[in-house]
Amino acid sequence: MSALRDTVMTRLKELGVQERFIWHETLDTLQELAESRLWTTPFHETIAAGIPPQNGIDGQVVFHVDVNLKVGEEHRSGKIDYKERGYVQIVEAGTLLLEVIHPTKGESGVTIFGEEIPAEHGVEVAPLFPDGRSVAVEPGQKSTLYRAKRKGWLQSKKGTLSVEIALTVEQDVGIETGNIRSVGSVTVKGSIRGGFTVETTGDVDIQGDVEAGAVIHGKNVSVSGVCHGQVFVMNNFTATIAEYTTIVAGNLVAISTAFQCEITCAAAVIDNLKACFVRASNLIQIEIIQPSTGNPSTLIIMPHVFTHRTINMYNVALAAARFDNEIVKRRCRAIESEFYNRHPHVSKEEFLVAMENDPHYSETRKAAEMEDLHIHTLRKKTLTFLEQKQGKIRVSALVRDTIINLYGQSRVIGSDLANVVFSLDPETKRIVGVVNGEADTA
Repeated sequence: MSALRDTVMTRLKELGVQERFIWHETLDTLQELAESRLWTTPFHETIAAGIPPQNGIDGQVVFHVDVNLKVGEEHRSGKIDYKERGYVQIVEAGTLLLEVIHPTKGESGVTIFGEEIPAEHGVEVAPLFPDGRSVAVEPGQKSTLYRAKRKGWLQSKKGTLSVEIALTVEQDVGIETGNIRSVGSVTVKGSIRGGFTVETTGDVDIQGDVEAGAVIHGKNVSVSGVCHGQVFVMNNFTATIAEYTTIVAGNLVAISTAFQCEITCAAAVIDNLKACFVRASNLIQIEIIQPSTGNPSTLIIMPHVFTHRTINMYNVALAAARFDNEIVKRRCRAIESEFYNRHPHVSKEEFLVAMENDPHYSETRKAAEMEDLHIHTLRKKTLTFLEQKQGKIRVSALVRDTIINLYGQSRVIGSDLANVVFSLDPETKRIVGVVNGEADTA
């Protein structure tokens, strides 16, 4: 060993440096530099090093559903729809909501003197408090998964995690929120600004106004303020004042004051009506129809607004019933064919007796008869629905020029009337008006 290596190794041992941490290859290189006299100026070189500690990684929360309000939604064309901001994110049952990755432990290091260098362990994330009714927790070795138990919108607030059905919007629905699209009941404590939409499968309660150009889709809808825009309701719609509004409801429309509205529903109950177009399938009941020169109100009794859905449902159910019926009848024919193959010379009377005594054939034949009855009942029920013409129009104060139409039969009212009920005579196909209990057929 050269004098340089001897000197360095001796000094390192005096200092207490452990042999395993000395870089011998570096010492050899330094020795070669010294012998070649290329070493002309002082410099620093590491000749021994310990093992640095490896600190642990902190825990992380990784959301798999974006809960942040977006600027807008980019379409394929590259344009940004600033009304679609994702105010709530709808998730299906089983959707992975978020993952909590557990922290890792640190690994201690060692100094060149053999002393331990402590490492820091990763820090746990702040505890989460999932709603056990709507969020399932799946603990794992490296992470914990949180999944939705039901369909709804994800709420993550102050450490709580839940999948909610009811939604309350504390402000106006407008540029700050974007359109609201949910799956349960929606309560808006403000108004719906023009051009924005509230759409849900549940009930909608608007405590403010609905501006022109706004759109609402819901199961039942109520508006406390003045309603404009368009409203599409599966069941009932109620409002205090509706102006220049298009309303389509599967059941009841109840309004205190309606002006320049187009209403389609099963039943309409309105206190004050002016310059409106009302179509219903069962009942139109108006307290007062206000005069409107040049734009009289029109009241129409017609088949239900969702008749096409009934027809479609009937066609689907009929196709399924006919398919089942055909399968059952083929089973019957297969049993008959098998019997004839075994008894080729049997008489018709003997065949009928044999089939009657065959429990499998009797059961199959009974099933075929039940399918025939099911098809007949289905057809009768649908035709009854489509052919019903029992709708009526009741008005307490009716002004002249109002247009009355029942199932295609039209009549223009020639004078003001009070307490009148209109219906269609099924035999004459003419409108019958009963004023204060006395019939008036036009």
